[in-house]
Amino acid sequence: MFIPLYGKAFESTKKTPILLDTKAIEIVKKIAYDSESLKIPGKTYTMMCLMTMIIDNFVKDYLHDKNKSIILLLGCRLESRFDRVNNSNVDWYDLDFKEVIDPHQNLYPEYDK
Repeated sequence: MFIPLYGKAFESTKKTPILLDTKAIEIVKKIAYDSESLKIPGKTYTMMCLMTMIIDNFVKDYLHDKNKSIILLLGCRLESRFDRVNNSNVDWYDLDFKEVIDPHQNLYPEYDK
């Protein structure tokens, strides 16, 4: 859960990021974790962010063409896709195992979706 979150935060702090995820930056600052100990290559973070950007763009395009939609994000982890693709015509539900949802609910506010 932490590696994709840290990757999005890391990428978002670059001068010209592939993906901007201010929520990831905010959460990484709150979590007391030595992310350097992960020893994840920067290219891995870049590839994860490219994949995330492609999915975000797909969701944005889909929502743009619909009057009203329901999104079920299965396996939401510590994902902030709702913040990145928010559309006033969407009912959004983040779903995952209880062990994931508990920290997710502490870090992400409930929106009137």
